[in-house]
Amino acid sequence: CASRGAKALEKVVVVVLSWNGLEDTLECLKSLCQSDYPNLQIVVVDNGSEDGSCAVIAELFPQVTLIANGRNLGFVRGNNIGLDAGLRMHADLLLLLNNDTVVEPDCINELVRALGQDEAIGIVGPLMQRTLRPDLIDMGGDFDFWTGAVILRHFVPAMECNGLFPISYVWGCGLMVRREVLERVGLLDERYIAYYEDADFCMRARALGYGTAVATRARMLHKVGRSGERRFLWQTYMRLRNHILFFVSYARPYQLFTLVPALVVYQIPVMLLRTARLYLARKLMPRYKQRPISLWYRAKRE
Repeated sequence: CASRGAKALEKVVVVVLSWNGLEDTLECLKSLCQSDYPNLQIVVVDNGSEDGSCAVIAELFPQVTLIANGRNLGFVRGNNIGLDAGLRMHADLLLLLNNDTVVEPDCINELVRALGQDEAIGIVGPLMQRTLRPDLIDMGGDFDFWTGAVILRHFVPAMECNGLFPISYVWGCGLMVRREVLERVGLLDERYIAYYEDADFCMRARALGYGTAVATRARMLHKVGRSGERRFLWQTYMRLRNHILFFVSYARPYQLFTLVPALVVYQIPVMLLRTARLYLARKLMPRYKQRPISLWYRAKRE
């Protein structure tokens, strides 16, 4: 990936996790190679793809460090392998990036610049525009530990304030973290396997005094749900399981008196209802027809 633009700053290692999404991965890598950040290295961790991803990536992007796991180790463990590799490559900053994302040329530069504005900020993410909902610009979210609610935030111009907007957690599909934070907080919690590992990571960082924020001048496109759609029931189970695990783990003892009933009576039924509606939408709506979806993913056996 050719480096262009400003003088060299901190070394950034981007970790891209891939699993049977070659087309998306290639588009993501192409966008990274058009980045104007001058000190950038890319690590692709392949989780046992069966679509020839490793061979194609190695041929088209020989400058990328490719780690082939041989089998699907899960989202969290796969990313941890990439983060560990980035630390061994002496990265100052590490960027977790889903393979179904496309970054603007100045995205990484803006993320680094945002971290440079405030040394107290340990984790930062970009604004994310969804491919299927271009009217929404995602920012991550906040939590209500009394009711078990995740309060998603969407960007509006009025939120612009010196390029940084504090928020409780940054989405793991585009999360930049300082090296020192990883060294103190540790890697992602592998109990989560997938989903809510980003929320947990941000909570642990905040407990050590690091701020979390969105860089409002950094932009990327996110094709939300590309891998999860291939195993819909598994995705639903993991979201429910990890929602409960996260909130019960971080709620204060006195909050459990309202949290547990709220989870049972409201949050879990609503999540199941939304999941059913989403599944039907993805089966019936024209804009989803080109996207594979099944109730349960079964890996091929040799």
